[in-house]
Amino acid sequence: MTHDETRESVREEYESLIADQSLDGFYRNYGDASPAPHGGIWIAYDVDRRAWDVLITTAAAEIGYDVPYEPNIQHVQRAEIDFRDVVADDGSWAVDFERVASVYHKGHDEPIGAVVDRQLTGYVAHEARDWARPTPRHDQPVEEDTYEAILDSFGISPRDEP
Repeated sequence: MTHDETRESVREEYESLIADQSLDGFYRNYGDASPAPHGGIWIAYDVDRRAWDVLITTAAAEIGYDVPYEPNIQHVQRAEIDFRDVVADDGSWAVDFERVASVYHKGHDEPIGAVVDRQLTGYVAHEARDWARPTPRHDQPVEEDTYEAILDSFGISPRDEP
């Protein structure tokens, strides 16, 4: 497999798309289409840190907590994934992401293909559970008045999509 990309060239292309879409630091949901009842995978890329921040919510009752099945009671996990954890120095998938090509339907052989097809964020979002940890560790599940209040308590304001 030969390619001309490096981690830096892949990152520059990705960050160009982030800038073009005004997505720097904005969270988007890559989980369930209606995240309140079942949970969601909220992800944002921070250009300055060269990393994704991920918040994963799961309805607490779905994973064994003895609580009512309500959207305002969620198990919450956080992850931070650096760009270098995704793309190797030579522009190929880093070790933890080598499986993308074989696991995902029409998975990309190279990260640059995922960037061009605007799939890189989705791959990172769906692999984030491997990096996730409960947050806050001592206070699970998280309960607020609404699902939106849970997101707000973690500093997440979903962006209205056009």
